[in-house]
This record gives sequence, structure tokens and C-alpha cells, in this order.
Amino acid sequence: MFTLSADLGVKFGKEVFRDELSSLLFAFLVDTAAEVWTSITAKVKELAETFGGEWAIQTVIPKLNDVFDQDKQGYLYRMSVIKAAIAISGSLSKSQIQTHICPLLIKAAKDDIPNVRITLTKILPTIAKTQEGSTIFEKLKP
Repeated sequence: MFTLSADLGVKFGKEVFRDELSSLLFAFLVDTAAEVWTSITAKVKELAETFGGEWAIQTVIPKLNDVFDQDKQGYLYRMSVIKAAIAISGSLSKSQIQTHICPLLIKAAKDDIPNVRITLTKILPTIAKTQEGSTIFEKLKP
């Protein structure tokens, strides 16, 4: 279902996706199956590449922040948010990353659950090699 909503979003455009399909797709971000989160991350990345950085900032980042900030959510959801944020960072400019992605990753670096911080540290070396990643890495240095 989430693949269909993402594919329809690409076919019909960002306005239709935002108005009709985004809630369906992002509902799967808090699914209990890790395979679903992985697929959602790939689809969100694809949509961000198709619709651009501004769309990602207006549509994706608020949803990621909402999921990360909800106390009732388990730490696994926060880990999926980190992965999705990194996935869309390739569609954002350096300043957009500093403004919208870095605050989320800084929150993850301070998370009480070690697995969330470990997930962040596993991702950082991979993204540090990119221009966007070096921006994130510099922002997270102690």
C-alpha cells in the first residue's frame, strides 16, 4: 500500500501527494516491521529526489519531527526517522541540511536510548564522505 501511494504521488504530482496520499505513506513510518520502515525510507528518498528539497522540507521534515518527538513512540521509530532524514539529505542544500536535518540529528545524539545513538554513529561515517554529510558531521562534533 505504501509503495502504491508513493508511486501515485510521483505520477500525479506533489500537490496530490501532499493533499491525498502523504498521511497514508507516513502512517507506515511507525509500523512495527523494520522491513516496512526500510521501504518507506527508500520511497521518501525517491519522492524527495523527484519533488525537490523544498517539498521535503514542507512535507517530510515535519512528519519526521512529529514521529521523533512523540514520547509514546518507541525508540525503533526514532531510529527509522534518523535513517529517513539522512536519506532525504541528498535532496537538500547545505543550508537546508543545517536548518532542518541537523537539529533532528542533534536530538538523536542526545537520546536516552543507546540504540538510537548507535544508529546515528553507524550512519555518520557513510554520510560524512558527501558534501551534505560533512555538514552534518561538523554540526554534530562535540
